[in-house]
Amino acid sequence: MAEAKNEYNFPDLPAESSQCAADFLTSLYSDAQFLDFLTNSAVVGDWAAHTLEGALEGVYNKALKPYDLAKANPGARTRFLRQRRQILFEMFLGRLVDNFQVYLVDLIRAVLRREPRMLQLQQPSISLEEALRYRTTDELIHRVIERKIADLSYQGFERLQEWCASRGIVLVTSEAEKGEVIELIGTRNLIAHNRCLIDEQYCTRVGIGVEKIGQPRMLESSDFLKAQALLLRIVLATDVAAVLKFRLIKVPVLLAAVDPLTEHA
Repeated sequence: MAEAKNEYNFPDLPAESSQCAADFLTSLYSDAQFLDFLTNSAVVGDWAAHTLEGALEGVYNKALKPYDLAKANPGARTRFLRQRRQILFEMFLGRLVDNFQVYLVDLIRAVLRREPRMLQLQQPSISLEEALRYRTTDELIHRVIERKIADLSYQGFERLQEWCASRGIVLVTSEAEKGEVIELIGTRNLIAHNRCLIDEQYCTRVGIGVEKIGQPRMLESSDFLKAQALLLRIVLATDVAAVLKFRLIKVPVLLAAVDPLTEHA
């Protein structure tokens, strides 16, 4: 199968996927563009200032490239960005995990709309009185699905995976990857609710000593890139299996390159 064009070295991006995966990939790609814009703005800005200063002093080095300067003699913008990399990676890792969780919920919704009989395995989730309020069976099914989705969205990854497995919706993860996903979701929760400071719940979920409570969960570029690669792989593998098994409609994966200098609001 042909691959969607991308400039951020995301591996094996399909030309088509479910709408759920297409939305995940669009968001992932948009965030990658923004992160690239931030880093390039700092690095190129420093290089431009350095080049101008050199030209004015008569020591212009034509061979010096922006990222060579950033490695050898980083300017003020690059130093500023590096000093605040924890904030940067908290923002982008939080968005990455949120995007992944939204994909899972959207996938379950899509499968249940194709196979609403899956809900028969559960006890009735609405009363007869409420059911009689709906004019058609489709409206009733939609309401039951949305209620189930709302319930699942607040459950942990392990419980969500168990529920999916019991209905034949396979989230393609190894045991090791499952532990990594749980840790990532725990980190996201620290970012969202505790300024990325380790708390007791995180220690319990991840299996680390309580002596870490109150310390920051430090993040580096390697953490973010590893998380990105892991969640992308899980989404792509899960989506292929779900599309095939439940005959989900496929849509083109369109990842548009954006030039920030020519983009108009």
